[in-house]
Amino acid sequence: MANAGIEPGPVIHETLARAPQLVYDVRDDRWVDPWSHGLLDPLGVLEAAVEASWSLARAFLATDVLVHRTWPASSAEP
Repeated sequence: MANAGIEPGPVIHETLARAPQLVYDVRDDRWVDPWSHGLLDPLGVLEAAVEASWSLARAFLATDVLVHRTWPASSAEP
């Protein structure tokens, strides 16, 4: 909000009094429903989740290839 030239303090204070489903649209300088005004992008959220999970899976696979475990030989004694 500071980047948009709006003082964040009053808006944050007013957020507590507003309904939880409303968000503050900085561009229009008003409170709106995010779904009806297109402020939420479900495709973008999905893309970010898939990208993050792919990155994590790739890291796990690379770690598994790089780390070779040598299991201790089983002892013949009890």
